[in-house]
This record gives sequence, C-alpha cells and structure tokens, in this order.
Amino acid sequence: MSIKKKLGKKPKSLEKRVLLDLTKEICSSVNKISIAEAQSLNSSRPEHEIMLIERIDDIFYFDHDSCANLKKATKSIKHDPVYIDCISEEKIRNKYIDLIISIIVGDTKSDQNIESAIDAYLAELKASVKGYRVLMPIEQLELSDLEEVKIGKVRLVPFSHLKAEKQELSSSVGADDEKKIWGDVFITAEATEAKSKGQREIERVINLLRAYIPVLFHKEHNKKIGLLKYDPNSHYKYLIIEDLEISDEIRYLGPFGTYKLNKEKYEELRANYCLDEISGMLSKEPSTRSDLENSIIMAIRWIGLGTDDEVASDKFLKYAIALECLLITRGEKGDKTDPISKRAAFILGESVIECSSIISEVKLLYDIRSAIVHQGCEAEEEKYIEDSVQKMYYYSMGTLLKLSNKTIGTDKWDDIQDLALQMDEKMFER
Repeated sequence: MSIKKKLGKKPKSLEKRVLLDLTKEICSSVNKISIAEAQSLNSSRPEHEIMLIERIDDIFYFDHDSCANLKKATKSIKHDPVYIDCISEEKIRNKYIDLIISIIVGDTKSDQNIESAIDAYLAELKASVKGYRVLMPIEQLELSDLEEVKIGKVRLVPFSHLKAEKQELSSSVGADDEKKIWGDVFITAEATEAKSKGQREIERVINLLRAYIPVLFHKEHNKKIGLLKYDPNSHYKYLIIEDLEISDEIRYLGPFGTYKLNKEKYEELRANYCLDEISGMLSKEPSTRSDLENSIIMAIRWIGLGTDDEVASDKFLKYAIALECLLITRGEKGDKTDPISKRAAFILGESVIECSSIISEVKLLYDIRSAIVHQGCEAEEEKYIEDSVQKMYYYSMGTLLKLSNKTIGTDKWDDIQDLALQMDEKMFER
C-alpha cells in the first residue's frame, strides 16, 4: 500500500471470511525448520522478506508470501473500529503469530478449528482493553480564576486537585511539576497503547489552545503552551569583530509568556470561537466522527503547530495545510488553488464583492505557498511573508470556525462534499 493510501485511512470492519482465508494460507506455507536450515537462511540473507520465529525447541520459517499475508491480516484487524484506537499494531501482530504457531503445532487446520482459534484470539484482544487514566503536566498553562476546565475528553486541572483525589500521586511527582496544570484523560485501551493514546488526546487540546493564541493574546507576548519545556535561557551568542575590538552579544529566544486562561477568555472562546462545538467533536472517538469533524480536528492540529512555530515560512505552510484539510474533499485531484479559493469565499464572504476579493487573495497566498514549497525560502526572505502568514491564519482559522458551526443543527454538513453541493446551488447568492 502506498504512503498516500495509508494517510487518512478510514476504519473498516473486519471481514472474518477474509481473515480466515489469510490465516489458512499462512498456516499452509509456514514450515518448521531445523537450526542448521535457519543458520543457512540467515547466512544467505535473501533479498525478499522472510521471518524466523523461535519457540522453545522449534523454529518456524515464514517465507515472503507468508510475511505479506501476515501484514495484510494484521492491518485488517488493526483498522477495525473495535481495535483501531485501543490496541497497538505490535500486539495484534505478535498475538496473531502466536495464533498461527498454535494452529501449526496443534495440527488443527480444519476450517472449523481455525475459525474457533481466530474467535478466541479476537476475544483475547478485546479482553486486554481496560480503562486507564493518563495524566501529563502541561508547560506554560495557568488557570487564573478557573478551578478546572474540561475540553473534549481532557480535564485541565491543577495538581493540587489531583492530589486531593489520590494522595499517592505526590510520591511520583517532583515539586516543579506539582505547580503545573495537568491534562487528565480517561482512556480505554490496552496498556501499551494507553500512554500514546492519552498523549494524543491531551495534545489535541493543547493544539486547540495554541490555535486561539492569536485571537487571545498580543503577538509580542510570545505565549507558549505544550508538553515540553520552553527554556527561557535558550539563546544565540555572537562575537562581533570590528578592527581590533571584539564585543560579544547574546540574543535570548525567551522569555516565553504563560498562557493564562481566565473566565473572561474562556467564556469568549465559548461565545465567539466555537469552543463548545469543537469540544464536542474532541469528546467523540475518531471512528464515530463525521468526515467534516475529523477534517476540523486535523486542521486544529496544523493551526496549533503553526502557531507554535518560530519560522514564518513554516507557520505559513502549516496554516495552508490546515486550509486544505478543511476545503479539499478526500481523493480530490488536480489543482487545489481554484476550489480552495472559491470555497473559502463561499464560507467567509458576505457579499459578491467580498467573495471576489477573497478568491483573489487566497489565490495570491497559494502562489506564495507554491513558491515556498518548490523554491524554498531563504532566511533573509522570511520577513517579507510575515503579513501573508497572518492572512493565511485568518483564512484557515476563520474557515475552521464557520465549518464548526455547520457540524450541528438541522442543516449540518457531514463532509466537504456538502459544501461543494451547496456552492453549486448558491454560489455568490448574498
């Protein structure tokens, strides 16, 4: 499968018959071999993929076709909605290999026996899914006059509240982290997947809060928020030589402003910036969201990453990716500039004149995007695109907010195709 097909792959229910056929094929082609045969295979190092699995006194040889079918079977299980978000691909694969070997060793290769073994294997996977709380300290976040905040599945809460709920936490946390706001999320998954799944949920909320930085804070305040420390002592050091004199200079990257969220800002986000609507989307499992909701959440990630970036051209490209997430349909081919500019105009424009202006400006921004992508951007040129960075943020964030409002109500949209259809009917009807 190409990388392009893997990205954005949607969940697909497992077809038991397909899994049964793959399992039978693998079992018929995997062989027990001797140590001498295994050593010979290792020394010859065949170019095609093979695999040797050791179990006590036995060695099992998976040839190229067996490995390919093993990969197909693992992927088909992993992409089932039951398993996609809660069990790691590594666990699915390792347990499936155990299944194959148990069938071969037991010499039970009838369809009925293999089907029963598959059912037991899938039941074991499901049984490994449990509930976990994942807690992570967040750098640079402060809740001024809010006790705690819930966004999506994540509680943003002072550590003192967590300690009051569970005293044992103090022994695992240093004094510095005790002063921070923590992300607290309940995750349903198997143990190895719970940490990464919990981190992803907390990072989604962080990227949403980052996306709001330009509307909540002045640029000069250099607000930051994240899971990793922003070192205020980070700096560049210069030695400047003029004739016989040497002078030194230090330019600090900080200080980094704390993201202070108070009741006033929180209520402003709820009233004017779709915080409740987006929180509702984040509270759902990915497999239960509409295509439009998943596009919005993907766009939030890119806007958040762009806001956190320090390089103007990188910020610009990330905001552009966010706009494409919002306005390009899955699998849409050809030039993206025309549909993106027209769809942005349809969503954001209030009059025919404004729509025409938006189309022209977005096309110009996409010319800049193409120049950066295909020609690069020298350090000396970064200052020339700073205004364009702000405009690209405006279009991506403005579109995101408008589309967030279209995920609810009787006339809600489920995907970008709904927008395209409405445009065909009402283009420039103002």
